[in-house]
Parts: sequence; structure tokens; C-alpha cells
Amino acid sequence: MNHAVHAFVEGGPGDPPKKRKITQKNSWDLNGDGKLQKIEGDLWGMNGGGDITVDGNLIDLGELSIEDLTFEKGTNRYLLKTVDAFTVLPYETASTYGGGYFKLINGKFQMQSSEYDYMYRLNLNFRDIGRDIINFIGDPNIYFNLLRPRPYGIPRASMFKSFNVNIKY
Repeated sequence: MNHAVHAFVEGGPGDPPKKRKITQKNSWDLNGDGKLQKIEGDLWGMNGGGDITVDGNLIDLGELSIEDLTFEKGTNRYLLKTVDAFTVLPYETASTYGGGYFKLINGKFQMQSSEYDYMYRLNLNFRDIGRDIINFIGDPNIYFNLLRPRPYGIPRASMFKSFNVNIKY
């Protein structure tokens, strides 16, 4: 992760550290590929960037199948729980989007818009304890404020601010 932060925030090996001010449209997309990666979402939230829109066609759902999901009749959506996302979806997708809701459109699953956050459930059941451990490990507040060296352009006082990821198809 350190190398990814270095490449995105500083520009690459050997470049001097510089403060990154996020102001442009789609400036969350640090590598310009149109896909939201975990490091981009984390840096966006640490800089308080606000809601973003992504192209749902670029989200890699891997071999997601109907057996992996729970259908919710009242909402006509399918649910993939966060803990299950890490066993079903490609790692980068699971670590970026976690679990969430899907709709089946023309025989293909489409992930629905959701909040990008690191909220803990603090319930004493096995699944939520596992989810909270995964959240803690990936929480940018832990990495950027406690573990990282200072010069990555984000002051230690910054705290992650959740935002909505609007998914368009």
C-alpha cells in the first residue's frame, strides 16, 4: 500500500513530496483509468472530496452468481454482505466497494450506488465481528493517521469523511 500511496500522491519514485489539493472533476481517478480503486477512495475521503460518480460497467464483479446473493423481495434487489464479498468478488472490488446491493438487468448483475465508509457495527455476532476486523484493517484513519510516515500530503489531523459512490450504467 505504501508504494501505491507514493505513486499516486507524490507522482512516483524519486519525486519530492507535494501537497495534493483535490479540486477538479473526477480528480478522485488518480491513475485515469475510470475505475475506483480502494486507494483512490481512501485518499478522496481523507481529503473530504464529496460524492463521486463511477461507470458501473468498469466494476469487476468476477464470477458473481445468483447463489452468492440473497434476494430481498420488498426492494427487488440482491444483497451481498461485506464478509461474503471478500470470498466472492475480486479482491480490489471487495476492498473498494465491500458488500452491497445488486439488481439483475437483462441477465447481468449491476451493483447499485452506495456509501463509501468505514462504519463499524459493533455487534457481538461472528459475521459482524469479522466485518469490523476487515474494516479496521482497511480503515484509512488507521493507516494515514497512525502508521504512515508524515510526508504524503495529508496532515495527521485529517479524518476520513464518507461519501456516496453513484454508480451509472
